[in-house]
Amino acid sequence: DGTTIKVRCPLDCGEVGSQHPLRGSGMYSDDSPICLAALHAGALKSPDLDQNLGLVVMTLERGIEARNESYFNGSLKNNISSLDLLEYDSERLFSVELYPRATVEVQ
Repeated sequence: DGTTIKVRCPLDCGEVGSQHPLRGSGMYSDDSPICLAALHAGALKSPDLDQNLGLVVMTLERGIEARNESYFNGSLKNNISSLDLLEYDSERLFSVELYPRATVEVQ
């Protein structure tokens, strides 16, 4: 449905993967860890956790027909593995991006 939520990721967010699996690639199942998905997608990198305070934007997608098969396939990105989406996962997905920091320009 396009709802966006700002999320702050902790410094140790990459360590939750063994407890809660990450499902999907680019679009993630709604039960996947948000911050782990941000690391996997490349929306967040370790330096960003310090410099950008670990802020990401999560966008909810409901009832999306994930026509791009790459969403369904698990993958290894940024040293983080994700599992394949399950068939019912495609009803409730989310994507993540780095939260845009305000830029002040002086002329």
